Amino acid sequence: MNLSTEVLFKLLRIALGNESDYSLPNVVDWRKVIELSYQQNVAAIAVDGLQKLFDEVPGLEIDLDKSEFEGLKYEWFGKTLTYEVDYAKHKKVIKELSSLFKSEGIQTMVMKGYAASLMYPIPEHRPAGDIDVYLYGNGKDADRLVQSHGIVVKQNEDKHSTFTYCGILIENHASFVNVVEYPNLRNLERCLENEAHSATYIEDTGVFLPTPFADALFLSNHFASHFVYGGTSLKQMLDWAVLANKYGDSIDWDCVYELADDAGYGKLLRIFNGIVVSHFGVSESTFPKWNRDFHLENRVLNDVLHPIINKFDEPALDKIIRYFKSRWKYKLVYKESYLITFFKHSWASIRGRHFANSRNVWS
Repeated sequence: MNLSTEVLFKLLRIALGNESDYSLPNVVDWRKVIELSYQQNVAAIAVDGLQKLFDEVPGLEIDLDKSEFEGLKYEWFGKTLTYEVDYAKHKKVIKELSSLFKSEGIQTMVMKGYAASLMYPIPEHRPAGDIDVYLYGNGKDADRLVQSHGIVVKQNEDKHSTFTYCGILIENHASFVNVVEYPNLRNLERCLENEAHSATYIEDTGVFLPTPFADALFLSNHFASHFVYGGTSLKQMLDWAVLANKYGDSIDWDCVYELADDAGYGKLLRIFNGIVVSHFGVSESTFPKWNRDFHLENRVLNDVLHPIINKFDEPALDKIIRYFKSRWKYKLVYKESYLITFFKHSWASIRGRHFANSRNVWS
């Protein structure tokens, strides 16, 4: 791991309250630190760490020309302001949608992004993306409702329909996980559906949030599924770290491990735990004891730190080659046949890109 990465990790640990050593190396390439924070979707959280560093260490000296560092700092802080604006927009959309659905007797659960943000010291600094909702079996009615307002709904995914509301992509989940491509996830799906009935209602936005146990299942599976195809970042790892920080002592980790092992990604889950312990300051005692594989932890982290750029625009042949080179990752996550999944995933990708309503997710 290079120095810029180590500095970024330290800033992130400071932001989460998981670092007591506020010293920095004498020479830091701050441009590289900033670029890496952008690439990994953790820029605003790194800024929180930097701000805390300045607050806690009066007279902190940075090995840069003052004007140059001020320019970088303002750029970095400016990016943080855009996150805050995006977060406010997302929150407004969540409130509007939940109100619209509630008018028809539909309860709304929000997963992942907004739900995860509330575990952070400063929720507005967790980057917002799309909005994932689970509507307790009323997703089809919700699609009809938004269509009656002139919004186009796409039916081409295995686990959710999609539509855009006020410029934000909404994923309306029929299921939490993709049991169509990966049948071994069925037990996990059943558990998540049962756990949804224990969700917490948030008056501020009118939505339900997953329990910490459900978050542990959903977030770990989400990370695992995206890891296979090169779509993970430090943002997902920080979500896991803040979950462990806040709720680790109350989560039934043995049950989480059992379901992850049954689904196929139990080994990667343990690797994930090792990474947040080593690099994000989570206490190892948070998780049940396990035999750590440091070599594999480094390999997984390195894969996250060096993502494939513009993977959605790459030629089909390059994508196929990349897929088969990623077999080692697939084996850490799924039990299904690698070759059969290749054809299922390829068709799902083609269908998602070119056939707007080729599959009814509610059928």
